[in-house]
Amino acid sequence: MFLKNARLAEQPKGSMCNYIIQLSDVKDVDTELIAWIKSAYEGAE
Repeated sequence: MFLKNARLAEQPKGSMCNYIIQLSDVKDVDTELIAWIKSAYEGAE
């Protein structure tokens, strides 16, 4: 579960993805984003 964050755009229930994040620069891929991706991956197993 993710805490509310301005970077995450929550999607409607039933969507393929729960959240969308806009990336416009390589600097946007930080430790917080990597942790979110790992958490989502592990939760999908």
